[in-house]
Amino acid sequence: FAAEIAGRAAGKPPLDLTPDLKLGADSVLIDHPTAVGAFPTYSLADLHACAEAGREDYFQRHFAGKTVLVGTTLDVEDRKLSSNRWVTKPEGLAAPERCILPPMEGLTVAGRTRDTIPGVYIHAAAAENLLSGGGLRALSPVGGVGLFALLAGLSAAAAAVLTPAWGALALAGLALGWSGAATATFNGGLVLPWLGGLIALGLAWPALTAFRFVVVDRDRRQVRNAFKLYLPPSVIDDMTREGAMPRLGGEARDVSILFSDIAGYTKMSEGLDPEELVAILNRYFTAMTDIVEKHGGFVDKFIGDAVLAVFGAPRANPAHAQEAVAAALEMQAALAADKTLLDSGRGSRGAIRIGVASGPALIGNIGSPRRFNYTVMGDTVNLASRLEGLGKVYGTEMIISQNTAEQLGDAFRLRELDLVRV
Repeated sequence: FAAEIAGRAAGKPPLDLTPDLKLGADSVLIDHPTAVGAFPTYSLADLHACAEAGREDYFQRHFAGKTVLVGTTLDVEDRKLSSNRWVTKPEGLAAPERCILPPMEGLTVAGRTRDTIPGVYIHAAAAENLLSGGGLRALSPVGGVGLFALLAGLSAAAAAVLTPAWGALALAGLALGWSGAATATFNGGLVLPWLGGLIALGLAWPALTAFRFVVVDRDRRQVRNAFKLYLPPSVIDDMTREGAMPRLGGEARDVSILFSDIAGYTKMSEGLDPEELVAILNRYFTAMTDIVEKHGGFVDKFIGDAVLAVFGAPRANPAHAQEAVAAALEMQAALAADKTLLDSGRGSRGAIRIGVASGPALIGNIGSPRRFNYTVMGDTVNLASRLEGLGKVYGTEMIISQNTAEQLGDAFRLRELDLVRV
């Protein structure tokens, strides 16, 4: 009906207006006008009275060159549910001027909106679309499948590459971007399957996230669990990210070395059973390791009752000297605050001496292909050990090197002790 009306108005066969339209086989997506009063609505009773009054000027002014549809706009019977429900507006607005009869009282209710529309307006909108060459175009089935595949692929890529938190943010961004694209193309007359696209995004991300957690990340978790007791956390992160096992090799790096030892260890351990001594040391080492890692360092090794910690590796940190000294001070403070640390329960309690040195060192996986350690070597390491030992001579709890002091600036209060050949 709309194609016939449009064809008669244009003076050409309907199929000339829509050469791609196969009447009776294809559906047409109607682009409903959103402006209030887009299709002026007249009272047939008023027009009849206007004609009887001979008001030809009114008809000339309102209907010349126009296509007119005659239909009912009853309250219930002829109303249809259409896509125009998304742009509902109060009824009775922007009505054209009357010719003779005034509007009936109570004909419209102020502010009332409905999700249905009289069928005559649907025909009017369809005819107007055909005459203006407008209307909405739907994406082809092949295009829709391809678009769904693209969206699902982007969602899957986000789940495969990013962490779950960043992947969720990426999914939200994709959903917003897709909604924006669907809105923009709709304004241009192309209807994209918006809801279907959201479903494709929403199904692909959790599916790939679950697959990654169950299958892919399982290997990474196994590597992390296997090496977390032997290597610094940052090294394990690099291994799992690159999917590579540790291998021999090292690099020169400017670092700070912290070397601590228990003063009076021999006296403290006298008469203790091995199990008791191990329990005391394990609790002490746990507290000291937590402090070292809190300040960005890692414990290289335990040498008897001594702790060797490294700051500034494997991740570079220009403030490694400050972090090492801060960790040393906190280690001393933790021992003073917790009287149960290094307490043998037999009247003897150990204290700790600390040496800190800063400078170049060789750090990496050092050893043989069948047995190696991630460790640090060089004069800076030896110097930190010698400084710790000098604490016994000078009666100090901590000694740092000149190089460390120069890197601290004014962050700490220092006292110069001596010039020593080591």
